[in-house]
Amino acid sequence: MAHCRGRVSGGGTVWVYSLAHCCRGRILASQGKTRDAAAAFEAGVSAAQSLKYKFLEVFALRELVDHVLAPAGKKMEGLQRIRTPLRQLVGPSSSVALLLGDEYDI
Repeated sequence: MAHCRGRVSGGGTVWVYSLAHCCRGRILASQGKTRDAAAAFEAGVSAAQSLKYKFLEVFALRELVDHVLAPAGKKMEGLQRIRTPLRQLVGPSSSVALLLGDEYDI
């Protein structure tokens, strides 16, 4: 996915692709295709990281945790990955908890 200033070669923006990957991951997870779902969520994380969109990165990681890692008994692994970008967000942690849920107020 070649991008320049947030745009990808197909004409969309990277954040749209990140959200689309997360939507695809949810669909695949609901179909029981956890390996493909994990790959979709990871693609969403990568897209967000490419432009340093920390909130979007945290969102994609939360989706990965909720739909793939937690059901597989690996929730703590996911929470560890969320910690770094979550701490880099600007603003009160209470705001982040409202957006992501109390269990992600790390």
